Amino acid sequence: MNLRLNRLLPLLVAACAAALLIALVLRAAGRWSDVSWWLNYPFPREGSEGLTMYEALLTRLGDNIYALPTATHFISAPYPPLYYYLSGALLDPAAPTFPPGRWLSLIAGFVAAFIAGLLAVVGITQNPGRMPFAPTPASTAGRTPSAPTKTQNSKLKTQNFFIPFALSVLLFATTYPALIWAARFRADMLALALMGAGLLAIQLRPRGSVAWLAALLFALAFFTKQTALAGPLAAAIYLLILAWQSRHVRLGGPSPAPTSDHRVVEQGEPPPAPTLQPKPPAGGWEGNADQPAGSSYSAPVPQSAPLTIGRGVTFRWVFIWLVGLAGLFLLPTLLFTLLTDGGYWAKLVTYHALPFSSRTLIDLLGALLDNEWPLLLSAAAFLALAAHDLRRGQTITIVAPYILAATLLLPTGGVIGADSNHLLPICFALVVAAGQLAARIIAATPHPNPLPQGTREYLLMLVAALALVALLAAYLFASATPSGWYGLDLRRPSDAEQTQLGRIIVNVRQNPSPNFLSDEVGLLVLAGKRPAYDDLFDLTALANQGRWDDSALRQQVQSRQFALILLHSRIETLRGDILTDAMRAAISGNYRLLFADIWYTYVPK
Repeated sequence: MNLRLNRLLPLLVAACAAALLIALVLRAAGRWSDVSWWLNYPFPREGSEGLTMYEALLTRLGDNIYALPTATHFISAPYPPLYYYLSGALLDPAAPTFPPGRWLSLIAGFVAAFIAGLLAVVGITQNPGRMPFAPTPASTAGRTPSAPTKTQNSKLKTQNFFIPFALSVLLFATTYPALIWAARFRADMLALALMGAGLLAIQLRPRGSVAWLAALLFALAFFTKQTALAGPLAAAIYLLILAWQSRHVRLGGPSPAPTSDHRVVEQGEPPPAPTLQPKPPAGGWEGNADQPAGSSYSAPVPQSAPLTIGRGVTFRWVFIWLVGLAGLFLLPTLLFTLLTDGGYWAKLVTYHALPFSSRTLIDLLGALLDNEWPLLLSAAAFLALAAHDLRRGQTITIVAPYILAATLLLPTGGVIGADSNHLLPICFALVVAAGQLAARIIAATPHPNPLPQGTREYLLMLVAALALVALLAAYLFASATPSGWYGLDLRRPSDAEQTQLGRIIVNVRQNPSPNFLSDEVGLLVLAGKRPAYDDLFDLTALANQGRWDDSALRQQVQSRQFALILLHSRIETLRGDILTDAMRAAISGNYRLLFADIWYTYVPK
């Protein structure tokens, strides 16, 4: 019975894993059709696409979008400049469209998915001795170490790299936040790709020039979107853990078990293949003329010999790195603030500090639980393994600190007007954790020989593999139908709706007046207009908080200076966070509804 079980379990695991990867490929291919459809959609999508495109256009034209708002001119510019400059360079100033910025986001999405795959495997390949199912002395009793064959090396390389890599890439490609924001004229995906690259650099080399490259990448992510802080926070936690472990080892603390050949191996250095040496005589080779030429035999290092825990990171180095990172963040911010007479800081920090909304946070968490609960469970298992590694004195990867950092920062998305883009960092963390958990299960032994079938460790590895496959299969079912919160983001406008949007744009374009007002500035920009107010949501929030005086805008409405006012719905049923009560009263008293269809067009009475 045991022999039959030993034969069936590996086949079952392999079949389930293959079926899972095929299902993920099919799911990703199906969702690619949605992404490709949105890439060339000619009109603005939900989620401030029109706002971002307009401000990128203004940047391309040389306008200072970070100038402090005045009573008659309000440009929101709530984000740092990097994405504005990159996407603005792709726009045609005479006829701006949305596809260039969406393609930029899509390319960044591909890069983010690729980095997710690399993060899933790079920490494991750096130290293959850190596995959750390492054989016990009892299970390896009587085994003679042998050099790995070419077939074994090839098999280990394929398993350790390809399967977890592909798993993380495909999982990321099938999450709804990635699907939505990879085809949107917004900075979020580029910020995520830069932050992921910083995480990868720190994982590869936590000291020296590569670590400084990571700091630069984190700074670029920050100047793409100022909320891209999970990566720097994770790096700080990771470096502090490494420094603590280094100090612990230097002070003579307990060390983990060595790698398979009993050598001290630096992470990042491939483990050496064991070599067979001639057995020395009882008295040793010293002074023995029979010692073979070139033999470098030495007694095995005792079992308590440490790995290079902490990878040479010290608290002094961490302090220097953090100071340098802070400088990369703060010095350009100070410079931009000075050059814009305080406008840069006001728009990115002061004005962007919107009121907390428990309803929005509940919606965020609800969407995450609806579709990603199996990934949350696999991440919890991964964190448990990371905690186990720390208790044993082993070095963890940066993935566990990143999961913690992304989770800690998730509540910052609970503000009025927040969107599903705030789920991108946590979804990225979840798919990397699932991939690295798979890598640890697959590469379950640091020894050249596989675990003996029938041992406790071998069966535990197979059970863990089946459990992970079951969780990921559950994810396929849980994510088959999107959470209701994603409804507006995923709904494709019909041909009739697109035809009507085209007519609205033509109507605006044919009107010679330069003065228009809309809660979707993208429609006005497509019509060739340059409105003075580009974000009715933001100016309403600031007016309600007493940070911006809306009296001049109300006066313009009352004197009927706007040729057209375009709104998502009737003024009586408009969202409560768009237009103050005084603004609504001014529109109702001085404008009449001309067209009522997918958009509502108001003209002066």
